[in-house]
Amino acid sequence: MSYVNIHSHNTQPDDIVNVHNFRFGVDQLTFPLPTNFSIGIHPWDAENNINWDDFYQHAQLANAIGECGLDKACNVDFQRQTDVFYKQIDIAQQLHKPLIIHCVQAYGAILDAHKQYNGHLPWLIHGCYGSAQWINDMAADGNVYFSVGPSQFQLKRFQDVLTAIPDDKLLAETDDSSTSISEVYNYINANIEQLYNNYLHFFRTQYLGIKQM
Repeated sequence: MSYVNIHSHNTQPDDIVNVHNFRFGVDQLTFPLPTNFSIGIHPWDAENNINWDDFYQHAQLANAIGECGLDKACNVDFQRQTDVFYKQIDIAQQLHKPLIIHCVQAYGAILDAHKQYNGHLPWLIHGCYGSAQWINDMAADGNVYFSVGPSQFQLKRFQDVLTAIPDDKLLAETDDSSTSISEVYNYINANIEQLYNNYLHFFRTQYLGIKQM
């Protein structure tokens, strides 16, 4: 059984199951490709010139689409963010791949998007900042996972956020932090076996060739 880092921008030790994130149009894919990786158009990059054919080709190689989503705290036009986000949801639906979601101050819009797509594929709310009520609403809508990491630890309501996340929908991440994933597990008192099983269910191992340890 291994630690799982569900969302990272950094290289991790070989004994860690790591899902490396690439920002399309910003990061260069490294070859050989990581065993597990995601690629997405970050809402911060939504106003860039996007070659959708190129993105689709890259998305076919990835284990998940994202991070993508909505961010009302950045200066990118929100309608443009929404259009780019929905386009990526459509591609994920076509490719039958889960989504890794970036959400900042756009909780209602993310819930609305998930309702529109009826939860057909797993969504991961990475670096979850949402309220306990929003987490409950998303979880009730079905097939939604939530990851936490060092950037959430200083929140006054972090314990409420963590408590609201169902055990079978919790995952851990380091994002762009230098904190080790083992430290994250220790901080949240995570059950290694439970999070590993959550990772397997998120990626639906029956049809995705993810790394198992």
